[in-house]
This record gives sequence, structure tokens and C-alpha cells, in this order.
Amino acid sequence: FSNLKIINIDDIQNIFSDLIENVEERFEISDQNEIQKQFVEKVQQKLEKIYKLILNTTTSKTKLKSSVIDDYIKSLNKTVTLMYPHSHLQHRQQQQNNQRMSLNILDVIFDNRKFQELLLNFYFEIYRVTNNSTNVTSYMTNIVNKYETLKEPFFKLSLELRDTNNYHLQPLFPYLIELSDINSNLFKLYEKLFIQDKYKNGEKVRDKLNTLLEGYITEENETVESFLIVMLQDISLKSVITEIVTTLSTDEIVLLPKEIQQLTYDYLCENDKLFEIEDKIDFIKEVLSFDNKYKDCIVKIIVSKLQNRVKVKGALEILDSLKHPSIGNKSELCSALEKQKDHKEFSVGVEKYIEKYSIKESS
Repeated sequence: FSNLKIINIDDIQNIFSDLIENVEERFEISDQNEIQKQFVEKVQQKLEKIYKLILNTTTSKTKLKSSVIDDYIKSLNKTVTLMYPHSHLQHRQQQQNNQRMSLNILDVIFDNRKFQELLLNFYFEIYRVTNNSTNVTSYMTNIVNKYETLKEPFFKLSLELRDTNNYHLQPLFPYLIELSDINSNLFKLYEKLFIQDKYKNGEKVRDKLNTLLEGYITEENETVESFLIVMLQDISLKSVITEIVTTLSTDEIVLLPKEIQQLTYDYLCENDKLFEIEDKIDFIKEVLSFDNKYKDCIVKIIVSKLQNRVKVKGALEILDSLKHPSIGNKSELCSALEKQKDHKEFSVGVEKYIEKYSIKESS
């Protein structure tokens, strides 16, 4: 049986037809635990035979519809009725007075990891050989939801489906996007899905990126950080992340990964958005200390603040953190500082920086 080489999925249909699970089945024993055990073993043996055949199957990547395969999969997931005799009745009476027990295979394999994995692998093989024409994704996700330990195998099988067999993962997207797991293999699946034009600008992807950013702000996580940095490599996704982070508070921005902080500071400086938060002195100083390339942008903020006598104190605080301004920066700053030389409260500080930045002094 296991030596057969099947090269077309149509050749398997007769085997599937023969192995479809009955809605009702009779046992000659009365011990319910033993009945359940025998039933599970029987279904598992059938499934193993089919799975081995499918592993040896190659097909073209077309939608291969098969009502027979559909029926078999449905039979696996149906609740069946198992009939068995009363243990205390005579044989003739037993035949006339069957006991009945309803059973769903998914409910009784909670302690049978081998069967769980077999079933999951079987579904993935059906996905492969029929190009998901049987729509087994709902059965995959159902068993994964029921048995949490199958999540990691599910992620790995999904990656294999894409990387080894080159199948698209779009049918899995609705399920994957709703997961809250922090998992490197799940994020690899996201990487493959999020870059697709169909999803990259969608609300679901934006919400997921937003959730991950919020989670990272609450608690740093290397897996999340690595994933977000990969997302920055796509222009559209970089734009989405930029839109999200520029709505965050300054206290939140400084907690982001360095690459995303830089993305945020680039945006704020290039679009003169720092002027909208120029009174957040500690944040302005953080941007200034982050990278020297923001120096010109910050000098504009300082010059702007020096136009308003009320904001001179903030300008001087930022100047305390300014390192190595250019000659052009010094000239701009001195011109602005000159206007506040007679400031009632901060004239001493103003004079100090005029002296420090004067062209004569620096030459």
C-alpha cells in the first residue's frame, strides 16, 4: 500500500471514497473507554495511509476540485454515533437494545499529540495537492485553535508551503492577522504577506503594525524590533509606520527602536513638524543628541524661539546641548541672540552664547 506511487490527485479519489468515515458505527464491546480508543486508532490508521499516499503525489498548481476529498475531510470533522451493547443483557437483547455514544474525533485526541500533528500535516498536504480547492484552511485553523501546541508546527508548515512549494498564503491571511503571538516564524509569514500590494496599504496591516509598536513601547522585544525593521525596507510599509509613529507622544517616540526613532526624526525635520512641538524641550534635546545631522533643523527651532522673549529660556536650554555648530549656524544664532541682549531675566545667558558663537571669537 505504502509503495504505491501516485502522480495525479485524481488517482487517489477512489481510496478516499473507500475510507470516508461512517456517521454511525457499531462495536461489539460495551466499555466506552475501549470503544473510544478503538475508534481513534481506526481513524488514525486510515489517515496515516492516505497521508503517505499524498506525500508521494505530485500535481500541477491548478485548482483541483474533488468532492470525494471534501467528503472525507468533512467526515473527519463530523460528530459520529457509536453503537454498543448493554453489558448486562443477553446477546439477543443486546442486538435489540444498542447504547449510543456521540463522539467527535477532535475532542478525544487532546492527549494524542501524534494524531494532532498527523491531522495538521494531512490538511497541509491537501492544501498543496489541490491548491486549496478544498478550502482546508478552516480545518487547519480549527485544530490549531483547539490545540495551542500546534501553533509552532502550523507556522513552520505554512512557511514551507510558501518557501519550498511556492504556494501563496493569502487564504491564511484572515487567520494569521488576528493572532497576537510574538513569534519569529509568524512574523516571517507576515513579512511575506504584508509586502503584497493586496495588503500593504490595508487597515488590517496598519492595525497590526500599530499594535506591535504600542506593545514595544510598553515592553521592548527583540523579535518585534527585528520584524519592524524589516518592514521599513518596503517603501509603502515604511510610509505606514511613519504615519503611525508621528501620531505618538514624544514620550512614546523615544522608546521606539533606534531605526524607527530616526525615521520619526527625519520626518519631523524634513516637514518642519518640530515647530509644532518646539516647547517639548527635553524631546528637542533628545533629537539633537540622537544624530548630528539634525543640527540645522534644531538651530531653526532655537532661532524661532529667540524671536519671542517668553521662549528665550527654552532656546538657551537647547543651546546647552548644541555641539559643534557650523559657521553658518553660529551666524544665524548670533543674529537671533543679539535681539535678546537686553532680556531682563536671561541677558547673561544670551551674552554668553553671543560671545561663544561670534565669528570673531571662532576665527
